[in-house]
Amino acid sequence: MSFFVAKVVKTFGCIASTTKTLDEFRYECSTALPSKGEGEYGLFLQCYLLGSKREDDSMMSHLARPVSSSAPTIAMPQPKILWIDGVGSYAICDQNEVTIGQAFPGNQVDLAIRGDLSRRAAVIRRHGEDHLIQPLQSIHVNGAEIDRAVVLCDGSIISLGSRIELRYVKPTQLSGSARLELIGHTRWQPLLSAALLMGESCVLGPELNSHVVCPDWTTKVVLFRNGKEWMCRVSEQANIQIDGKLVRAPFPLVQGQRIRGDEISMTLE
Repeated sequence: MSFFVAKVVKTFGCIASTTKTLDEFRYECSTALPSKGEGEYGLFLQCYLLGSKREDDSMMSHLARPVSSSAPTIAMPQPKILWIDGVGSYAICDQNEVTIGQAFPGNQVDLAIRGDLSRRAAVIRRHGEDHLIQPLQSIHVNGAEIDRAVVLCDGSIISLGSRIELRYVKPTQLSGSARLELIGHTRWQPLLSAALLMGESCVLGPELNSHVVCPDWTTKVVLFRNGKEWMCRVSEQANIQIDGKLVRAPFPLVQGQRIRGDEISMTLE
């Protein structure tokens, strides 16, 4: 076996040991190594991702042929993401049920995590001003294993399996909204600062009891439900513009709009 093939086997052995299907393996490999600019090493991986099952000698001859720069993939659902300049990116989860599971192509979950967990690991349900977590795999809340839905409290630590931990943060009892944070080096897919489990309102501002703390702001933005849409309330002194036009609050929060003010700059995608 040539050196570069051995290098592939060594580098991606850990991926093969933690993925369950070929589609998952392809997805993890394609995110771990660029498809261009890696010489024979990258070409070998591209051939593998395209489904070749040839032996090493056949693979060597296959490398001489033109190879497509990307393998076909199945799209994952994308959450609505609120991008706040200088602060972070936050998934807006405003449905009554939010599913959490492993990140790989085609997995139909609302919040995807890159790590060792089930395709569907848990469901978080909104119940009035509270949130309940329903386990779909081995889950511990504050160290105790659960086998049925339990109410989450501010500061609850959720362990999915043995490697993934989440923190449930409910900054104020005046709102049913909460923030879900990953602990450690595990990442969301797509990359997020946190997920917002939306109640009837959500506060962005400099105070520590805000759902999203924006330390450089001196004013706050309140997002609130109005039927099926979300509205923004902010002080008129913030001089808010949407796509370059001055607006008065409250105004609807619409995907694709650029919201700017003296301190504020954010977009819902």
